[in-house]
Amino acid sequence: MTGPTLRVVTTEDESTGLGRPLPVKLSRVERFEGQPRRWFNPVTIEELADDIQINGQNTPVSVCKHSSKTGVFVLIGGERRLRAFQIIAKRTGADPPIDCFIDTVHDERHHFRKAFRDNLQREDLIPVDEAASYQRLYNESRAESHHAKIVDVAHEAKKSTTHVENYLYLNRLSGEVKKLMDPERKKEEQLGTTTAIEIARSTDSATLQLELAKEAIERGLGLVEARTLIRVKTGKSGYGIGGRMRVPADDYKAFKVFLAGIRSRAERIDRAWDLDSLYKTRPDEFGDRERDSVCGHRAPSGEPFF
Repeated sequence: MTGPTLRVVTTEDESTGLGRPLPVKLSRVERFEGQPRRWFNPVTIEELADDIQINGQNTPVSVCKHSSKTGVFVLIGGERRLRAFQIIAKRTGADPPIDCFIDTVHDERHHFRKAFRDNLQREDLIPVDEAASYQRLYNESRAESHHAKIVDVAHEAKKSTTHVENYLYLNRLSGEVKKLMDPERKKEEQLGTTTAIEIARSTDSATLQLELAKEAIERGLGLVEARTLIRVKTGKSGYGIGGRMRVPADDYKAFKVFLAGIRSRAERIDRAWDLDSLYKTRPDEFGDRERDSVCGHRAPSGEPFF
């Protein structure tokens, strides 16, 4: 479904709406089908509807006039509030008024960019929606100028070039893999964003992408383990999230982190247990202390753990 064709709204058309919000019946406000944000947390929308019913609407939504339907407006920003009012309408059977700022847009591209900027800083903007937004901005920039680069999208989005590049890779994932990132899935059944980017960077095969994603979830793999899996399955070294090829030093750093974790847990156990009392129950107390020390354990005699 395509959104409405948008046109320039003249000052005369909107003279009563600029500078202050106007109450508009909910039935006269349509969502923008080009809205970059697709997923909204249903629980928080219900909570917002409760709050509006009790305390009223604190922040107006932003709309523009429809190009072909008289008296109808198209949403620019504030879809959570629009959805909350739709819940209120179902609860009450009424057509509640929603406070709106009437804005001016020149075309659908301009409309999308306004909606994009409105949504980009939202905490619950999911990675898949963010990735699709960067892709659209990039495609539009390329259409305007063949010399457009990722850095131009990053500048407009106020993000690093590496961040945008990674999310453009993320957008290449197959639809089946993206479903595994659905925030409504249980946490242990979700594919993490960084792992998803690693998969997208490593292969264009939809079949292999899905295989890697499912195995990473089923085995509960962290990023380091997932990179190893990708390397085994694809025969490639894999890319780091920073956008460079991984080198042996990266594996050494990961190994050091692993060892540090083991040492920290062992020291907590050491502090929690009274090892002296354990040794004293042994038939050969001093012999056991000496053997454990040689094996690398830290006996109460003061030998180092490593």
